[in-house]
Amino acid sequence: MNDYSDIIFLTGAMIIFSTLSLNTVKFFNTNDQIEYQSKLQYNGIAVAQDKIEEIRWIADEDRFKAGSSSFLERDYPSTVTQTYGDENQFEFDYTVNVDVAPTSITGSNATNYRVTVLVSNSELPDNQTITTEYIKSFGN
Repeated sequence: MNDYSDIIFLTGAMIIFSTLSLNTVKFFNTNDQIEYQSKLQYNGIAVAQDKIEEIRWIADEDRFKAGSSSFLERDYPSTVTQTYGDENQFEFDYTVNVDVAPTSITGSNATNYRVTVLVSNSELPDNQTITTEYIKSFGN
């Protein structure tokens, strides 16, 4: 080192390197958060589709009538745990709620029920709720 200019150049290089390092760490952290939220949403949609698939196969119309003792909504809200990762080391807990409402479809003489499945997780961005709907019909 010949004079103070070498120290100034070294200090500048250290500042630039540390700035680049911090930006890289922020990028990787943001990328991890986006990946985590995407997995939450993807698995939440899968939970909602599974519930819709279960409901599709219910053959007893009493499960859809509000006054019956076997009413579908009595089983909810429920908690579903999804695991993922190598050796299932990560878990997501979803709260599943089901809403059943009679509905009418123009030109149909069948009895129809609109089933709405709501899936939520406290870690979803902006307190999102995943909503899927299905119309279950019973012929007269």
